[in-house]
Amino acid sequence: MKAMLFLLSLIIFLPAQNSVGVGRELICRGYETDSRFLDDQISWPCHLISLFVTSENPNSCIQSPQEHLNWVNNSFHSYVDDNKGGICILAHPMGMPFHAAKEIAALQYLAGIEISHGGNSLKCEALWDSLLTICHDNGRPYLWGYGADDSHSIEQDKIGLSFVTARLLDFTEKDLKKALNEGAFYTSNGPSIAEITVTGKRISLVLSQESEVRWLKSGQWGFDASATVSVKRGNNHCVKCDKNVVKSDYLLNKSDSTIYPASARFIRALVIDKNGKVAQTMPFKIIRPDSIESYYPEKGQWYRGQTHNHCDVTGQKKRALRDYHLAYKKIGHTWSFATDYSYWLTPFQMHKEESIPVMTGVYPVHIREGEAAECTMIGRCFGNDDKIYIGGQLIKGSKWLYDTRLSLSLPDNLKQGCYDLTLVTPDGYKATLPDCIALQERTADNEGWTTFTTINSTLPSNKIVCVKVRNDNEIWVGTQYGAVRIKDNTWKTFTRDDYPQQIGDAILDIAFDHKNNVYLSHFRGLTIISPNDSIRLLRTEHGLLSREVNQVMITAKDDIWVSYSGRSNKISRSQDNGNHWEHFAPPNIEGCVLGIDLAEDRLGRILFSTPGKGVAVFDNNRWQVWNKANSGLADDFVRRLFVDKENRIFFATTHSGVSPQGGLSVLKDSHWQSYTQDKKQLASYRVWDVFVSHNGFVWCSTSNGVSCLNKAGQWKTYTMTNSGLASNRVLCATEDRAGVLWFATDKGLSRFQPHFTL
Repeated sequence: MKAMLFLLSLIIFLPAQNSVGVGRELICRGYETDSRFLDDQISWPCHLISLFVTSENPNSCIQSPQEHLNWVNNSFHSYVDDNKGGICILAHPMGMPFHAAKEIAALQYLAGIEISHGGNSLKCEALWDSLLTICHDNGRPYLWGYGADDSHSIEQDKIGLSFVTARLLDFTEKDLKKALNEGAFYTSNGPSIAEITVTGKRISLVLSQESEVRWLKSGQWGFDASATVSVKRGNNHCVKCDKNVVKSDYLLNKSDSTIYPASARFIRALVIDKNGKVAQTMPFKIIRPDSIESYYPEKGQWYRGQTHNHCDVTGQKKRALRDYHLAYKKIGHTWSFATDYSYWLTPFQMHKEESIPVMTGVYPVHIREGEAAECTMIGRCFGNDDKIYIGGQLIKGSKWLYDTRLSLSLPDNLKQGCYDLTLVTPDGYKATLPDCIALQERTADNEGWTTFTTINSTLPSNKIVCVKVRNDNEIWVGTQYGAVRIKDNTWKTFTRDDYPQQIGDAILDIAFDHKNNVYLSHFRGLTIISPNDSIRLLRTEHGLLSREVNQVMITAKDDIWVSYSGRSNKISRSQDNGNHWEHFAPPNIEGCVLGIDLAEDRLGRILFSTPGKGVAVFDNNRWQVWNKANSGLADDFVRRLFVDKENRIFFATTHSGVSPQGGLSVLKDSHWQSYTQDKKQLASYRVWDVFVSHNGFVWCSTSNGVSCLNKAGQWKTYTMTNSGLASNRVLCATEDRAGVLWFATDKGLSRFQPHFTL
């Protein structure tokens, strides 16, 4: 029976490296990012689609777009072993101005942009032509034009709206990656091209339907009636137009000035069917008056797919992911990417059925610099002939134990820092676990540190979003896949698998009222857990404005306040345990959205942090706003708030601009003080969270470690290389009654019981 089920899984989801055959498909990995780890963090002005990558980039939340592109371009970060990195595409650029082309073209390692998005194929024509021209004139590879649905759907009428048809010699992910890298494809929202050939100075197309074909050179683009860019008709329209044809060709000629490579630069074609749908070829570079460069293989077959859509799979369930790829298979797509948002905490898409290796963990994590060490790598689909690398250096002492375990003998010549581990299979696939080994400084102090992960505990996920302590010393942990309660060394999970109707997946915040009720916020609403563990879920039908609840705060009077994750610009309050809700609009300030954190000061005022507008303060009667212009705030993007017993208000800010500014701001009796990275006080100028421990120390969670300010005004930062901290990416921290500190990281829950006086 087990063998039969295995064969059935092969039929439905064939591993990606197998060759072409009936019913086979390539199920490809990728994801979408804009630098956020969570939805309410600061983001880039653009979204990037990263394809063929081994994992999400753990450091994009503190990187620029170029730094992320550098990471993707690392060959060890692509699971297809072809000595090249992954493919990075600029998503939905149709809203970008025409002059943005220079900024886009300046990005190294960018493969291209989406020119056909959700069925719209002409809105980026002018931008793309400008990009191609800039690339040509600067002697750099062309930025290709890709097609994607981006519909967040698997309904048949909402997918296949925009797609890419690639020409492959072999039906493998290696060949698909090569085609998408080298421009051996065309993009369409409807029409099909049966053949593309280049002979000398002639380009020929054979179409699958009668269409109009427009041939364009540099400086010409397809006209979109709804485009904001004014387009001159006539000479700017095209160099040649064939109507109602199934074959069309273009010959370089003097009258069109296309025999002059310096001015004409390239030729490309638009194929427009009777319904007005458009297919767009990639540009053909004019080499000489009698020679054109082609990027299409002379032999091969055409395979249709798409490079960007979302299945929005939740939790650890895989059914949504299976349905997603089956939906595309049903409409004739033979390859597809599920590129869910990293900042929605949806899981990076990998199948249990596939035979491409997966790395899930390694232990021990902390190794002192200059010391040889033995480690064990955990995952699946490991083989006896696999090669292991650390930071790109081959490990000669690796030993296969069994399918899910490898033993590693780390060399003693590694320098201090955080390292990737990479596994390479004999048939050319990679698995990489980024930043998973810390080579520590020789004086590192790991005493008192313990990290809980999915390996050594019942945590449902290693991505920890928040950690809070209840009065009776219960530790509550919010993770990517639900919550965990730790009480008297007993762990109990509250996940969607445990309670399908009452709990969501990523737990974004945890709060407690004076009756010992626990409040969990997530994308399905607000869950209330009573002291006897009875559970109810509040959603829009119960009075909330959106089911995507971000933060929750309980006041001294047990009023419940909630904010939302981008779906509402209001906040909500309940004064009767969630039975009735009233809603509050933000102050009358342009662009002000009350979408992030909430806090109550000792005067009973409610504070709301905003993305880019400072802090709105509500005294139950009137509003006022504190921002960088009228107060001492380090930055107007305030992510988290904390009020201590001395009524000091702490503001964790994350700078929204390019130059390093921002950090931690403190307000006490109308006096402001700020701490920044450039004064070597904080580990990062982006502070994700802040809290004050019982001894008055201030703890700042950042993406470069945890920075602590003691009572004497001295700073100390804890990182992977000087302590037992699981990861430098820390989202939240707290302290229990015994003085034990807890840190929420993206690689587990770290606990620190100091063995010295802080």
